[in-house]
Amino acid sequence: MKLNEPTQYEAEFFYSKKQKAISIVLGGFLIFTGVETNLHGLESVAIPIVLITGGIFFVYMGIREIIDKQPKLKFAIKGLWTKKLGFVDWNDITKTQVIETGSWFYRETILAIYLKKTLFEEINQPDEVLDLTNIESNEYVEIIMDDLMSKRNKN
Repeated sequence: MKLNEPTQYEAEFFYSKKQKAISIVLGGFLIFTGVETNLHGLESVAIPIVLITGGIFFVYMGIREIIDKQPKLKFAIKGLWTKKLGFVDWNDITKTQVIETGSWFYRETILAIYLKKTLFEEINQPDEVLDLTNIESNEYVEIIMDDLMSKRNKN
């Protein structure tokens, strides 16, 4: 923990439990389909292998996220915390952007964090790009962040 990191945060964001469950169920379905396809004598061995491998991947990702109890993003009056950056004071942040990309079928929500006095600042690239798509209550991230950033000069 950094010296100026707060002991308490105003808001913490975790991966959605629904998304974790969907990942495990989808993985189980792919594994089952791959095994069934293999048992019923499909000529191609590649299809069952791809299905089973994909299923194992989805189950692994779902279980990994269930085990990981750490928040993905935290906000405090003094700054924000991410797994990659650790705690960063609001005064060390140039800007943040919440970006929605993709089509109506699959929309991604991304938080880009730009820090002051870094190599990335010189080339106008974010220091952290955090995928908010599967984070619970991600629609509140921008509202809370803007509110806390506006208070940074008042403290």
